[in-house]
Amino acid sequence: MWHIPRELPHPKDRLGLIAIDSRTAKFYIANEDVIEEISELNYTEPEKHGRQGFFMARASGIVMRSGTLDDYRSEKERRRFFFHQVADDLLKRRTRGEFDGLVIFVAKEYKKLFDEALNPAVRQTIVKQVVGDFVHTHPCDLLKKIKTGQAAGGAYKKK
Repeated sequence: MWHIPRELPHPKDRLGLIAIDSRTAKFYIANEDVIEEISELNYTEPEKHGRQGFFMARASGIVMRSGTLDDYRSEKERRRFFFHQVADDLLKRRTRGEFDGLVIFVAKEYKKLFDEALNPAVRQTIVKQVVGDFVHTHPCDLLKKIKTGQAAGGAYKKK
């Protein structure tokens, strides 16, 4: 938990902040004078047991390829799966009333995929979107990005 400096905005309502990249999402709540990290989600490969999901493609007695379906899943499909996990987590938090407004920090190349994953109930709570990679940024610096409306390597976009 961090105290919000005087010069930064102090949200009166519970403001959710989420910073997302292709494999990590960090969720914070800012309210009055404090900002707190609530959760961090990381993409993990599905757990496999033994030869579960293993296949071999043969032609004329020769093994052409073998492995599991996850070995052949594209990076875009993995990102889509992760973004849906994050979107489901946000929907659960919204349903429980953990935040009133939401600010999303997402890299430009992932913005469209993440927007597609969001539920309309969560989408209605979006206050701002800042384009850029801010997963490893200090939460008070995220508030600065909201205040200035500019992001290094990206531009402020009102939703």
